[in-house]
Amino acid sequence: MSRLAFLLPIFAVACEGELTVISAPQPAPWALDAAVASADSGESPAAAAARPTPATEPASKPPVVVTTTTPAAPQGFVVHEWGTFTSVQGSDGSTQDGMQHEEEALPKFVYGRAPLAMHQKQIEGLPEGCNQKMETPVVYFYTAKPVEVALDVTFKQGIISQWFPSGTTMAPPVGALSNSLSTSTSGLNNGSLQWKVQVDPAIDMAKAPKVAADSIWQPSRNTKATPLRFVGLDHEQQPVDQTERFLFYRGLGRFTLPVQVLAGEKALLTVRNSSGDSLPFGLLLRATTDGKGGLVELGSIGAQTDRQTSIPSADVPLATAIKQAKAKLKTALVASGLYDDEAQGMVDTWQKSWFTTPGVRLLYVLPQPWTVKLLPMQIAPAPTQVVRTLVGRIEVLTTEDEAIAKAIVVQTKASGKLEQAVKLDRFMEPRLQRACQLLDKATYKAHCDKLLKWAANQGD
Repeated sequence: MSRLAFLLPIFAVACEGELTVISAPQPAPWALDAAVASADSGESPAAAAARPTPATEPASKPPVVVTTTTPAAPQGFVVHEWGTFTSVQGSDGSTQDGMQHEEEALPKFVYGRAPLAMHQKQIEGLPEGCNQKMETPVVYFYTAKPVEVALDVTFKQGIISQWFPSGTTMAPPVGALSNSLSTSTSGLNNGSLQWKVQVDPAIDMAKAPKVAADSIWQPSRNTKATPLRFVGLDHEQQPVDQTERFLFYRGLGRFTLPVQVLAGEKALLTVRNSSGDSLPFGLLLRATTDGKGGLVELGSIGAQTDRQTSIPSADVPLATAIKQAKAKLKTALVASGLYDDEAQGMVDTWQKSWFTTPGVRLLYVLPQPWTVKLLPMQIAPAPTQVVRTLVGRIEVLTTEDEAIAKAIVVQTKASGKLEQAVKLDRFMEPRLQRACQLLDKATYKAHCDKLLKWAANQGD
């Protein structure tokens, strides 16, 4: 069994800034990578035949939102999911590698592919650079009667690295990955996990693993979802009997989405949506080291649109900013179809990462078709209602952030002390990646290669 860490940094919020909307210059039409956009999973016929025969989640229809309040007596079989993924972008909107590091520790009962590999989210090897961290998708079930559920999720451009409770089948198998494409069975793609669990209102949540009241795991449990239970052998062939409120998984990936934050001079930002879909909601956030916060609410961001604004002013107390930010984001999550207590659980889970940690970040709600493409899911029996809400988070490197990172690279080269780079704190590796892109290659390439190799093996 593994030790896991929940993740995500972010900021505090308040003061609303002014916005300017312009059409995006030469917007690039967006499509997910062919491996992701294809409805075909790419698995062999034999592997497909070995799976249960779940009903494929309908991608063409938006979920039917019956109510924002968890029903006291669920009608039919309802499935809700929320999750998030994180990337770091340079001031030019480029997505940076080095996103595999752990941040906040998860309970020890959570499984991981390589429990001791804490520097790379408990995955046994990174065959290629990781530029996306998929965080905590949790899947809730609602039913008034017992149901045996088979759920199969595929991460087309990534690998599922951590999960709970135990799954029944995983791809690629544990041990198949290394730190080289030449010695791995695949890159960071076509990861999958299958569960078979009993969902029953009579299951006693008192039998779930104990966590502290302030644990990052606890907020996700604060819903009225029907409990579930897995009884069987885990991936290490150990007998287990596990109870929980939800299915949990997360992983590492390599892909880009058509959302960028361009950081210019004089504290100007451009949020660019170069896709053909409107983003339901966007929120720019900022937190500072002196306990202040700021926010710019972007609302819906149209297809192929640039939204120009300033970096949020951090001129209110952090506690005030957090309260405002959580309320705005929760409203957007409920509007996506989540129940009120699910939305509250999500914003409470990321209290530290989204709203407290210093930095400038964008949170945005993905169009649900993107979720279906990124994480195809099959469920049996077929649900009467499905809601799947993902929040993207972009950590923005301003030109000032980049100047600081470049100075650190120059300093470590002059001193020979690579450990001085820890001054960059969280997201150290992607910050160094960006700095090395900006520095003269002839002068710094050899040093950057050594520095980045060192940074890849450090915690975050």
